[in-house]
Amino acid sequence: MLAWIAAVEGEEERCRELAELNLTHFAGEHVATSAAWGVWALAILDLGYGRWAAALDRLDVAARGPIGRQVSAVFFAPDQVEAAVRLGRPATEPFERFRRYAEAADVQWAQAVLHRCLALMATGPEAEDHMTSARPRQPRRL
Repeated sequence: MLAWIAAVEGEEERCRELAELNLTHFAGEHVATSAAWGVWALAILDLGYGRWAAALDRLDVAARGPIGRQVSAVFFAPDQVEAAVRLGRPATEPFERFRRYAEAADVQWAQAVLHRCLALMATGPEAEDHMTSARPRQPRRL
């Protein structure tokens, strides 16, 4: 988690150091959850620095291996969608992985992220409609 936070904050050196701890733990103990945090953090770092191909390659490899059988693969799927779209590549598999989760979970944040993915993949007015749908709704007053 700390590696992921460092990635979001753009702290490249710290992110890499912390992610390496996760990946080393995975290499020794084969705990896919640990590896997932490290890989995801490095992919977020790549996305933040505009390294779309590196992010997509990293997440694609992770989704095909042991990490792909963890819930983390669902949560990083929208980042795969973003990287693929920015590279002009199809994002069908990661989109479908997240869509199935979002529809089954039926929670507001997942619906918002799903609309963001749809907006990234759409063109014209449809993209704007999805971005509007992705915005948080006003809380209900009691």
